[in-house]
Amino acid sequence: MFIPLLDGLDLENIVVTADAAHTQRSNGLWLRDQGAHCIAVVKGNHPGLLKQLRKLPWADIARTTRTAPGAGAGSRSDT
Repeated sequence: MFIPLLDGLDLENIVVTADAAHTQRSNGLWLRDQGAHCIAVVKGNHPGLLKQLRKLPWADIARTTRTAPGAGAGSRSDT
């Protein structure tokens, strides 16, 4: 259901968010092939990936926020 829903849309440089049900390797690879970026929820149903993510140095990553004026859930921003 994930790919058919997004297929045909211009996803180049678009950030797509997905819940854990759609956190699948095939979906991530397809998004990458479309030039999109993905924020996906990872839970215990992907133990290997979850283990890799927990090993990342999260405390060392700078926190930044950039929100376009008027942007919100379901919106697209070209700024």
